[in-house]
Amino acid sequence: MVMNLLFIVCYNGKPMCPPLPKLAASEKMQKLSLFFSNLELIEVQQEKVAN
Repeated sequence: MVMNLLFIVCYNGKPMCPPLPKLAASEKMQKLSLFFSNLELIEVQQEKVAN
């Protein structure tokens, strides 16, 4: 099994997007920061089953 590191952009503890790779999550956070303050980037680990 491989651990995949993904990030979720959250606003007041509520997820604003699905888990994304770091670059995509950073871009999403930048876009959302125009409309929301107090955004957080939450790191999640997703298990990827190797076939």
